Amino acid sequence: MTFPELMSAIRASYAEVLSPAVLACEPTWREAAMRGADGALKLDGTPPLPHRFDVLEADGDSRMVDAQRQLKFEPFEFELSGMSVSVAPFTWDWLTLAVEGDAARATQVAAEWFLHWFDAEDEQVPGDDGLHGVVHYMGDPKPVDGGVELRIDFGSAPDEVVDDLLFALAEAGMTRASLRA
Repeated sequence: MTFPELMSAIRASYAEVLSPAVLACEPTWREAAMRGADGALKLDGTPPLPHRFDVLEADGDSRMVDAQRQLKFEPFEFELSGMSVSVAPFTWDWLTLAVEGDAARATQVAAEWFLHWFDAEDEQVPGDDGLHGVVHYMGDPKPVDGGVELRIDFGSAPDEVVDDLLFALAEAGMTRASLRA
């Protein structure tokens, strides 16, 4: 199995539970971005980023949809534009990404990547599966020896979102990236 095929399979294992959950709710509440009363995105964390709910109920309660399974595979490594990448099992909705290199630069690159795939203007039209193809969450960076660690919920973003992030980090001079649960 190639890396893109693996990312597609990991995404599919989450989409198979997320899609029915969003299709079962009113269209205006699917993958809703958290917004204030004025309609502006609510930003939180460092760097300040928006986030999306998996499902926002009509009464305002949010519901998270968790992956039901984690694909099993042997961890592996590969090189990408001078950056070593290690991959161990994880779920699409909860990735731990550890990056070695300039922590501030890695955080900046990841935040820019996140905002690109977030679709702040909600322009993405949902597909037949009801999914918008957007990322949902990126947590505050946690400093670790030699770099930074991030938690990411890829939401319904397409599987190429991982390649896009890894290439951006490699181009920014990061030396290692580790994807795991």
